[in-house]
Amino acid sequence: MPKTSGIRPLYNLFANTMAVMTKLGAVLVSFCLPISQQTLAIDLEEHSPCKLVIADWHNTKPYRYLDSGEVTGISIDIYNAVFASIDCEIDIRYYNSARGRAKLTAGEVDIFPYFLTKNKRKYDLDNSQFILASEPLYISRAGLFSRNDRRIVIEKSTDLLQYSVGTVRVTQWNDRVWNMLFGVSLRRVPYKDYTRAVQGLLAGRVDLILGPAAMSVLSKDYGHPKLSLAYELPPVRVALVFSKLTLKDRASKLAKKIDQEIKKMKADGRIKAILMRHADEDAYITTH
Repeated sequence: MPKTSGIRPLYNLFANTMAVMTKLGAVLVSFCLPISQQTLAIDLEEHSPCKLVIADWHNTKPYRYLDSGEVTGISIDIYNAVFASIDCEIDIRYYNSARGRAKLTAGEVDIFPYFLTKNKRKYDLDNSQFILASEPLYISRAGLFSRNDRRIVIEKSTDLLQYSVGTVRVTQWNDRVWNMLFGVSLRRVPYKDYTRAVQGLLAGRVDLILGPAAMSVLSKDYGHPKLSLAYELPPVRVALVFSKLTLKDRASKLAKKIDQEIKKMKADGRIKAILMRHADEDAYITTH
């Protein structure tokens, strides 16, 4: 009988070496992936399944609104598309501004939209608790309109103090939000909807109304080409904020990944398609 006592140890050594090489090969292959894919793969592996809670406002057409009992809109469609691309399930919850902020600071919400204008700095964001994404979802533009037969031209925001301004009643916006948007404290007259605001302006009950900064929208949707743009507001950038309270070390990784996905969606036209589907006009809601 041939002796095999020296073969068995050699076989075991070979088997163990091959097992180590297989694991090492898998690690090396992972490092050949783009950094973003490595990070996302590690992140999903450590925190699978990916589930996130997003706080958002409601009844603000065309950004979010009810259609046949379903909540839809620009923001909703962008959320669904962006987070589906990274295999994350989302739970969108709707609050007014005060309650949404309370839920956020209580650690019950992972992500919320943040609005930046030249009058609004990051002063109310605690960098130790939140991370602001660098890529906005979209940029919204609005303007103040006067009647053609009583044309008003506003050169600076302080000129607004002498006029009354009709606005659509937005339950989730308090006076602080309105004043921050305009940079001054307005004499604001709230209306139930935009049609009533236009009627109030034409009847002389208010001097100005707030509307989308695109005359084609006003003429097409409301049939009142008797209005003139008096003042265009600073663009509002809408970006996402990620909570370190709930996401911990994932917050910065997720913010970077979402920034990458939003850039891709802008480049290939998907976000523009969403804007056009809900707004049917891209002059006042844009991607840049």
